Amino acid sequence: MIGLRSFVMIVLSLTSVALPGPASAEGAPSLVFLDADNRALDPSRESLGISRHITHDRSLPRAATPDVRSLDAENFRVELRDAPKGARDVLYARVESLTPSGERRGLLRHLPLLRVPGSARYRSSFLRLVTDTTDSSAPDIGFQLLRAQLGDRVRVSLVGSAEAALPSVSAALTVGRVDGYDAARSPLRGTMRLTVLRVAPGGALAVGDDVPQAVALARRQVEIANEIWGQCFIDFGSPEAAEVRAVDPPPPALIAIADLDGLPSLHAAKIVLHVNERRVGPVSVPAGSSPERTAGALARALRLLGFRAAVTTNPRAELGAGMSADVVVRDLRGELVQLSADPVAPLTTDTQQKLAIGSVDLSDGLDEFDNTLAVTGTLEERTLVKLLADDDPTTIDVFLINRFVNRARQGEAFIEADGSAMANTLIFDRNAVRFERQAWVQAHELGHVLLDEAFHPDNIGIDRPWLLMDADARQGRVTGPKRISDAECAKARRRSGPGAHPVLLRFVPR
Repeated sequence: MIGLRSFVMIVLSLTSVALPGPASAEGAPSLVFLDADNRALDPSRESLGISRHITHDRSLPRAATPDVRSLDAENFRVELRDAPKGARDVLYARVESLTPSGERRGLLRHLPLLRVPGSARYRSSFLRLVTDTTDSSAPDIGFQLLRAQLGDRVRVSLVGSAEAALPSVSAALTVGRVDGYDAARSPLRGTMRLTVLRVAPGGALAVGDDVPQAVALARRQVEIANEIWGQCFIDFGSPEAAEVRAVDPPPPALIAIADLDGLPSLHAAKIVLHVNERRVGPVSVPAGSSPERTAGALARALRLLGFRAAVTTNPRAELGAGMSADVVVRDLRGELVQLSADPVAPLTTDTQQKLAIGSVDLSDGLDEFDNTLAVTGTLEERTLVKLLADDDPTTIDVFLINRFVNRARQGEAFIEADGSAMANTLIFDRNAVRFERQAWVQAHELGHVLLDEAFHPDNIGIDRPWLLMDADARQGRVTGPKRISDAECAKARRRSGPGAHPVLLRFVPR
């Protein structure tokens, strides 16, 4: 005897069997995006992404066979479902990327869709999103590459012909998930504040022949950063909206205490200096005072005379005994002052704890740090940055200079992990601008800040010169140093994204 529960189980099993019957009615034709595993992407919750692979490597399948899969998770293909009866074995689709304002960025006019044998479905070859003209010109696979950027919308539609009338059908997906926050794929945006230095007060600009050209070149650094960091669903906003200023080198408004060595005062000392030609001091400093304590005593004396004085400490230099300190001086209006030594008295009477007035002289370039000063920067670098950078820890300050003194590098970065008072600051020279899409200096130095990492992967591992953060080569090719690994993308979003402190990359609904 069959029990009721067994009977129900038998009925349920029968209902799941595909029994012969009349064919279902033909559905309306539709276009869908398929992921690297040929799974349909849901436009309501999924998105496309910029490839992090070398453009023409083997992770982009060349074959258009229906069951082929892609090794690159960001590659996608297009499928037409329920094609009309009598359609040819090859149909064509139009694929284009559109900016948020509706302008076309990339176009594939005739993407072949091949019939899947024995079905009413058609599939394209795999496609790859790239961000720059170098990648989009990769040999032999141009018909599989589409230029796009973060926030663009990729739209596909059928292309009709005189011989075959095809239905009007289309589909679209965004680059980066924009409908809600997703830790891995939602677009994050950083803010760069760019400053172009003049070589001397009122003199020639470090880059460009005039201010409009300098501004354009500076904003192009934002454009290139967007191209590269779009791989990680990160951008820096519209280049045209980036804040750029052209300024003179700052006046000598910083005084350094125990620069390089961080030594305490050996004796009870007296400090004397001039501020805007006004004599300050003598300021008494007890024996054994740390650089920070000496800076505090000087700052209090300056404030009593009506000046603004801000004290910052610097991490210990590699060969230093302790932390050094700097005092930045402004007048009551917030304008930088002119510091100078007294013509008779020394800056300090102490023989151990030295004081120095910082100045910026770009006629011979900017004095750059070496490995022993990487966390503190040189006195000239600190004077430049501390006097001209903004006070917002969530922005990235970028300075464009003419050159570095020793010409051994094209860019520098100061990061949070080093405890620097200049954290999240970048300095580029004109060669970085000159070789912008060959060396990608701006994007590389940004990587140090976003990853909060001073070292390069090839310092401790194998050399992979196609990676942005190895960046030991200058190649304006698809194999050049501009790829970001999955792990680096995840780390940048974690160390600089919404959960970081400070937050350099914010989620901006679009």
